Parts: sequence; C-alpha cells; structure tokens
Amino acid sequence: MLTPDDRPLVLAIDNFDRVFQYPDLEIDFCGLLRGWHERSKINAQWEKLRLMIVHSQEAYAQRDINQSPFNVGFPIEPGEFTPAQVRDLVVRHGLVWENHRLQQLMNLIGGHPYLVRWALYHLAAGDVSFSTFLETAATEAGIYSHYLRGHLKTLEAYPDLGQAMGKVVRSDIPIRLPSEEAFKLHSMGLVVRVQNDVQPRCLLYRQYFSDRLGSKAGA
Repeated sequence: MLTPDDRPLVLAIDNFDRVFQYPDLEIDFCGLLRGWHERSKINAQWEKLRLMIVHSQEAYAQRDINQSPFNVGFPIEPGEFTPAQVRDLVVRHGLVWENHRLQQLMNLIGGHPYLVRWALYHLAAGDVSFSTFLETAATEAGIYSHYLRGHLKTLEAYPDLGQAMGKVVRSDIPIRLPSEEAFKLHSMGLVVRVQNDVQPRCLLYRQYFSDRLGSKAGA
C-alpha cells in the first residue's frame, strides 16, 4: 500500500515468464503493470512504487511489445564474460588449457554465460573432448542441441523472425532489420546491435542457423 510518507514500495517479481503460460492472465497482468508504470510518471504518490521484474527472454518472440512491461523502465541484462572471467572459470573447473584453447572457445561462443558454463561443465566431466566439442557444437550431435533446437522451434513458429534471422546469419556484415524483428531477436539473445544494425551474437549461432534457416531466408 502506498503511504503518504516518502518511503517507496518495492514490488519484486521473479520468474515472471511463467505468466506467459496463461495467455488470458498475461494480457491483463502485463497491462496492469504497464499502467502502474505509466501512472508513476504523472502522479507523485504512484512515483513511490518500484517494480523489479526478473524474467527469461527466450519466449519474447510471441510477446506484444506495445503491451509488454519489459520495454519500459531501466533494463538490466546479464553481460558477457570477459576473457579473464572465462579463464577463471576454466581453472575453477579443474581444466588446464593453453591460451589458444581459450581463444578457440571464445571465438565460437564469445562470453555468453550459459554457453560458456555448459561447455565447461561437459568438458570438465569428460563427456566430450575439446576437439569433438568444436566439431559438433553447432550440430544436432553437440552438447547444445536441445538449446539450439528450442530457439529453432521458436523461429520456425514465427516465420518473419525465422526469415530475419536467416538473413542475419547469411550476411558477413551487420544488417538493418525492421525495428520489431531486431528488437525481438535481440531480446531472445540471438543477435547483438551494431548501432542501428544487428549481427549474430556468436559464431555458434551463425553456423547452426545458417544450416537450418539459410535455405528459407531467401524464399
């Protein structure tokens, strides 16, 4: 409850993306939160309300960006691991690597937190050799197969996004996309922005989606 004094009220919601499983509830609830945010801009009492929403972006393809409460306010996204941080994780996993091996890993997946952690977990466990990891990472036989198929399923379910991603991975330079498509692909973590253009977030995505989406992109 908002009180007359100066104390703010903080409402924190974790795992908000679970609401997406209930479309009827999602529409009303997202509209409610966005309405509260808009009201805080013009009403001193409502300005005391602080909303903190934690959610996964993987399901963002199907969201209405005009209704969503996620494209307003101040976004905080997990950053990429630096080479020094990845090296520290390599050591923590008990792996002894030369510099060139660390560079090969980062050339493929960059500092993507999930991709780095998943790779080091399997390599440290001995589930896959480093050479096999490099050869199969962007295929259905690799350790990322389930993860990549999940993104592929989403892109196939939304053909406009699939075609847009196909164009991105087939281009050797950053390209310009319609703003909504660029926004959604970026929100899903598949691309990074280069000024007003986008490019694949990492080589793994370029390799995998070039194979699975390339032929459809020009259709």
